[in-house]
Amino acid sequence: MTFPKFKDEFLKKIGDIFLSNKEKYGEIFLVGGYIRDSLINKESHDLDFLVSKNSALAAKCIADSFGGVFYLLDHRRQTARAIIKNNNSRMVIDVAVIAGRTIFDDLAHRDFSINAIAVNLQDLENIIDPLNGVQDLNQKVLRPCSITSFSDDPVRVLRAVRFIREYSLSINEGNKKLIKQAANQIGRPSVERIRDALCQIFNIEDVNATLQLLIELGIFKELFSELMPLKSILASPPHIDNAFSHSLQVSSHLHEIIRSIYLETWFNDSSLYRDIKQLTKNFGVELTQFLKNYGISFDLILPLMVMSALYHDIGKTVVRSEIRNNKVTYPNHAEKSTRIVREKMKAFAFSNQEISLASTVVRHHMDAELKNSDFEEPARAIHRYFKNCGNVGIFTVFFHLADLISTYGSSMPTKRWNLALKSAENLLNGWFTQYNMIVSPPTLIDGNDLMDIFSLAPGREIGVIINRIKEEQAANTICDRKSAIKFVEENMKLKR
Repeated sequence: MTFPKFKDEFLKKIGDIFLSNKEKYGEIFLVGGYIRDSLINKESHDLDFLVSKNSALAAKCIADSFGGVFYLLDHRRQTARAIIKNNNSRMVIDVAVIAGRTIFDDLAHRDFSINAIAVNLQDLENIIDPLNGVQDLNQKVLRPCSITSFSDDPVRVLRAVRFIREYSLSINEGNKKLIKQAANQIGRPSVERIRDALCQIFNIEDVNATLQLLIELGIFKELFSELMPLKSILASPPHIDNAFSHSLQVSSHLHEIIRSIYLETWFNDSSLYRDIKQLTKNFGVELTQFLKNYGISFDLILPLMVMSALYHDIGKTVVRSEIRNNKVTYPNHAEKSTRIVREKMKAFAFSNQEISLASTVVRHHMDAELKNSDFEEPARAIHRYFKNCGNVGIFTVFFHLADLISTYGSSMPTKRWNLALKSAENLLNGWFTQYNMIVSPPTLIDGNDLMDIFSLAPGREIGVIINRIKEEQAANTICDRKSAIKFVEENMKLKR
């Protein structure tokens, strides 16, 4: 089978960089994912190359030519990476030394046949396909390169889930059995590799299908064993599912809502989703830009939302339930859940910022401000909510809606849903249209002023006073420096 020559100027330049120094690199092959994706007209931002020698030199040369970044991935395996820009797209170029004596040896030890495809840069017309990966790709079949593929590298069980879901591939029962056998070895590879593989699969649309596949293949219980006791927390009104199934549903709905906002395209046309779509229209570009400019890339935000949803009720497994108003409740379970999800994410080597986003959602998913739009002083409530949550409060708004849909399903009480929508509207409106008035009013007096005017010593009391003043500003009972000083005198019992 033939493979078209490089027509794209970017790819041509990459090829020219290699070939102009071919005596330094020996044989040069483009391999794997880029070829696979090209054959099905799928855009790819990752290119993998194999050379006979000097892989790090080749990667550095590419990085330098494009003004990009270079670093070694694996010194022992002589794998290096260049990260560069092409028309504002981030391109990842990995270069490794051929494993084995020939390209055929290397391809035979790869994960799946659809990735065991190569092209010699000096013969771009012909595809090297010893394991019939092109045929498997056309027939939409996922097949490991060998019966030891998964046991050789257990992270491949997660890669299998990724390819099955992302490329709509089928896998036969024999190969499913191989995955199940290797699943209990998933703790062998580095946690960073497991985390990265999870983030990839939690970005694919319809995360519920992904979670169900992880469960079917025995991978879920190996990675998230502490969630399994949630199955024993049976459904009790208003919940329609046990706590385990409920958590999966929250993951699915939250993923769908956040993804729809980001893409500005709503795939779910149910009445509840139409209500959420209408709610987000009121904030339009601002809400989408909030997600795009959050400070954590969106390909991490969706996995973090999944993690928060999976673990939001884990605290129920360690606290004693109580009956209140004829309902089963789990006092302070959000606080317990927060501690557990933080530890889990640390174990997966997520960054502090990433852990903070997911755990803050879990910590505040039960906040009263999400459930009540009838506060006597809504501005105070909005200010207090974002004082506690910060900008993570925007995610928690949508978490609450996803939680409600998962709790009630098709039996959602209209009054309860409308209350949640109104609460969401109030909070979003506070953040996006009244930020400088309610969420973060201008500073009228600071800590130095308080120390000078009231002879206070540095300490916690100053922070408490400033917070009280800000809340009064939000409620519009303090509007200038003079009224702020008077408030401190009258309410804090301090004298000048």
